[in-house]
Amino acid sequence: LMRIGGWNALSKRYYSSQCASMVCLDDIREAVSVSGRDVLEFLQNLVTNDTAVLSNQRGKGQSMYCHMLSSKGRFVYDLLVYRPKDADHVIIDVSSKEKERLMKTMKMYSLRKGVHIDDVSSEMGVWAGLPSSSSSSSVVMDVEDSGHETSCVFFEEDPRLKVLGRRGVFMRDYQPLERAPVSEYTVHRIKQGIAEGPDEIPEGSVPLEYNIDALHGISFEKGCYIGQELMARTHYTGQIRKRLVPCVVKSDDTAPDRGEDIVDDASGKSVGTLRACENGVGLAHVRIARVFSSPGQTLKTAESGVVVEPYVPEWWPKEWTSES
Repeated sequence: LMRIGGWNALSKRYYSSQCASMVCLDDIREAVSVSGRDVLEFLQNLVTNDTAVLSNQRGKGQSMYCHMLSSKGRFVYDLLVYRPKDADHVIIDVSSKEKERLMKTMKMYSLRKGVHIDDVSSEMGVWAGLPSSSSSSSVVMDVEDSGHETSCVFFEEDPRLKVLGRRGVFMRDYQPLERAPVSEYTVHRIKQGIAEGPDEIPEGSVPLEYNIDALHGISFEKGCYIGQELMARTHYTGQIRKRLVPCVVKSDDTAPDRGEDIVDDASGKSVGTLRACENGVGLAHVRIARVFSSPGQTLKTAESGVVVEPYVPEWWPKEWTSES
């Protein structure tokens, strides 16, 4: 990759003071580079968020969360976009399952545009940094001591929520002193009620039901982009009756399958769908009024009969629990 020399290194002091454990996301996320004079304008017409976020660098690189939608305003891809300081390119963090299709889609729209789209997953990998905890005895890493202080391409606070820690990309020679398994990051993310990738956000979903608005993933002030009409109409005139919520999954042995219906045990009526399950926690796409307006009800997965207990994460706006 000719532009490798342009990637910026992260300072030891800034990095080591922020993260307790590093997680390589190679199994689930990969990196795509989009470069050229028109890169921000090109993305502005394709994604839900405003690329002006990436222009206002304020002395450091910037990142944003966004979705790409179908012409009917339905979910297709979830993306994290990183722009290193003073760079003429961005790096897109996308589901490994969707990387090839995303590149094909973007190349289709890039005709006669001044952009280049490259698969850089062989040169760099996506990493997450779990946040430090005052009660944790984890050893905080030091990039300089590991000999890889120049391996960082971009690594900043996750643009969705501060509680997620940090997110970015490192060159392939990077090896942290302390490394956590992917499952630890996945559980942490699910506990916050945040979905990633096509397994957890099925294609054709309504992005607002997956909380893109409170995760800083959409601008309602920017100009036109593919799928904007439904997003604007839903936001300004409609109520969001369904939302993705975290839940406790009380399974002693076999975990329920993703996609199982969640039902009220007393009435047998469906209240939603289980979208993810990992180590006793899950993500449920549910009708807010049915789940949070009737305290004390027992909810179970329809096929496996596992008890599911949805809860409201701390970052939710209070008005969401009253939507119906």
